[in-house]
Amino acid sequence: MLVQTVQIARSGPRQEHPDTLRAISSLGKLYQMQGLWKEAEKVGIQVLTASRRELGGEDPLTLDSMVELARIWKGQARLSESLELLRKCLDLQERVLGSDHSDTVNTRSTLSAWLEEESNERS
Repeated sequence: MLVQTVQIARSGPRQEHPDTLRAISSLGKLYQMQGLWKEAEKVGIQVLTASRRELGGEDPLTLDSMVELARIWKGQARLSESLELLRKCLDLQERVLGSDHSDTVNTRSTLSAWLEEESNERS
C-alpha cells in the first residue's frame, strides 16, 4: 500500500512537495526495516537531494533526511560515512533548531552511541 501511495505521489504534479517527500521517506524506512539496504539508500538519497533543492539545506525535513541516510549507511556497515553525515546534521540542527530541540538531542545521542560503538570496534 505504501509503495502504491508513493507511486501515485511521484506521478502527480507535486512530486517534490514536502508531503510527497515524507511518504517517500516512509518507504525508505520500510526498506530499512526489511533489510533492503540498497533500496533504502536509493530512496534516502532521493529524498535528501529533493529536500535540499526544494526546501533548502536547513529545513527540518532535510535534516531528518540526513539522519535517515546516516542510519541507512550505518546499516550497510559504512560507519565512517554515516558518522560524517550525522556530524554535519548535528551541527546544522544545533544552529537551526537549537541545542535543546528534541531532534538535536536525539541526533546527539545517536552520534554519541555510534562513536562509542566505533571506539569499541577499534579496541
